[in-house]
Amino acid sequence: MLTTFQLRAARGGLRVSVQDLADIIGVQRRTIHRIETCDTLTLPVTSARTLFKLQAYFEEQGIIFSDDGQSIHYRPPANYEADE
Repeated sequence: MLTTFQLRAARGGLRVSVQDLADIIGVQRRTIHRIETCDTLTLPVTSARTLFKLQAYFEEQGIIFSDDGQSIHYRPPANYEADE
């Protein structure tokens, strides 16, 4: 299960702004803000579709979410090209 910590860490690690992430997955900025500022470790009541979009986007970017909800890891995606 994804946690608010993992989502904040993934967004920060990729250096994606709240507004940019909202635009990418097609939700309002306040939706991302609400998810990330929840007081509990688990996500607030959020549509499964939104959570699926968030997880899919981050995984496409190379983020791997740990099953324990405590960490993330990064693996460059197959189409990754390092700056020279």
